[in-house]
This record gives sequence, structure tokens and C-alpha cells, in this order.
Amino acid sequence: MGYSIEEIASKWLAKKEERARILEELKEIEERIALTKKMEPLEREYAEIAGLQYKGVLSELEKQKQELTEELQAIEKGQRQLIRSFFEEVKRLTLPLPSRPIEKDGLFIFKYREEEKFPSTITTLEELLRLKPLVIDDVTFKEDCLEVKAAEESEAKRKVISAVKALRSLAEIHLSPQLVDSICEKLRRDRYRMVWEIISSKTHVTLEELSRQTGEEYNKVVQACYDLTRERLWKPFPPVKKRERGVYELTLVGRIVSKRYYEIYGQKGGTIQQHPSSTSMSLNRFLRGNTDEN
Repeated sequence: MGYSIEEIASKWLAKKEERARILEELKEIEERIALTKKMEPLEREYAEIAGLQYKGVLSELEKQKQELTEELQAIEKGQRQLIRSFFEEVKRLTLPLPSRPIEKDGLFIFKYREEEKFPSTITTLEELLRLKPLVIDDVTFKEDCLEVKAAEESEAKRKVISAVKALRSLAEIHLSPQLVDSICEKLRRDRYRMVWEIISSKTHVTLEELSRQTGEEYNKVVQACYDLTRERLWKPFPPVKKRERGVYELTLVGRIVSKRYYEIYGQKGGTIQQHPSSTSMSLNRFLRGNTDEN
């Protein structure tokens, strides 16, 4: 993972806190401005009648608001630059993992070498990807290790590889959002488009169900699902993965593609998306590096 990504993440989190402080100050100033505008005519008229010199504060408050607004804009610009730098690091993500994990209580634990920890990196990934905790393909990313649910070590390592590739792909999508539209277009033109649309509308689906719903021969459905899972055919990451023998579901990248696909082409026959809310993500905010919630 390296120190660079942790440093960038720390800076982004610091700006996030700074932004929250500025927003709170802006809110207070705006409330004072609103109250002053309401009361100033009365106070001005009273001062005239009382023979007092009236010194209004509205112009000073407006000046403070302008200064805070400019400061906020500078912070948000810095955030956007840091987000891009952060995803550049994630795009080439490597982890200081051990040669072999430790098995404990049904989990395979990959503790980072030399006791390295990356708290800011994990927190930033959780917030920017809106995945908290950060769990991908049974791999939980923690500040000091990876925890993997698997039956054996080789399966655990395969899941780690898949999860890291998924993170790299999400970074690539953020940096080149047009990739999502190109995948959507390719899926739309695919001769087995209906297979994709059924998979994308369900939590998971069996080959038998796909064959029945599409009216396609079982072997053709098998081939279609196989093609949808091939890395060579789908960059930066396949939209579909095998959940278990004969059962398929969307990958994390596939969920992003699915959201965009139905934004462009509309819902298929009134189909309702059924993905668990814990893995949902705001595509537009993710692609824009939006700071509204950060």
C-alpha cells in the first residue's frame, strides 16, 4: 500500500474536518445575517428617533460570509485534487501482505508486514466508496490486516486477489468515468443482453432460471455467463461473477454499471433493483468525487 496513499488520505480527512468547520461557521453567519436584516430597519429608525448614531453590522457580516465562501471553495478544490491523487494510488494498489495468512476462528488473517497500519487509507476508502465496513468478496479491509472468509488458504488468496482488483477497477472508473458508459453500450449490444439484464435485476440467479426466463438453451446461457465473467473481455473488471456452482451475481463494478445502465436505457419491464443497501453506492457522487457528504 505504501506511505504515499496514507499521507494523501490523511490530508483529505483533515480537509474534510476543515470543510465541516467552515460549513458550520457559514451557517451561523447566515443566521446572523437573516436576523440582522430583520432587525436593522427597526434599530436604524430607533437610533434616529433617540438621537443616537447607528452603526450597522450587516456589511461586515456579508464580508465575513464572502471570505468563508471563498475559503470553502478553496478547500473543496483541494479535496477534489486529493481525491484524484488518492485514486491514482488505489489504481496501482499493492498491499504489504505476508506469504501465508493465519487461520483463526474460521477466518484467514493477512496481517500487514512490519506491523504497518493504514487507518486513514481505510477510512477514506470507506467514505469515498460508501462501503462501511469495507468488505469486498468476503474480504474485510482493516487498518492492520485483511480478514477473509474462506474454506481454505488458496481460496482466501483468490478472494484477496479479486478484492484488490475490484478496488483498482473502482479507482480506474473514478478517473475515467466514460468507461462505465462504454461497458453499458457493449452490454446493450450483446446478443445475450437479456441474460445480463436478468442478473442485474436480482441478488443472484441460477443458470436454470436464466435459461427458463430467456428461453435460451442451457448451454448458450452457460456460455453467456462465462463471457460476462471474463476479465479479458471486460475492462476494467467483469460485471458478473460466479457466486457458487451454477449461480451468478453482479460484481461490485457490475453494480455501478447496472445503475448507470438503467439510467441510460430505463428499467427492463419494470424490474426493481434488489441489491442489498449495504453495498449500494451513489454513482454520480462517486464519479464526481462529490464532497457534499464528505
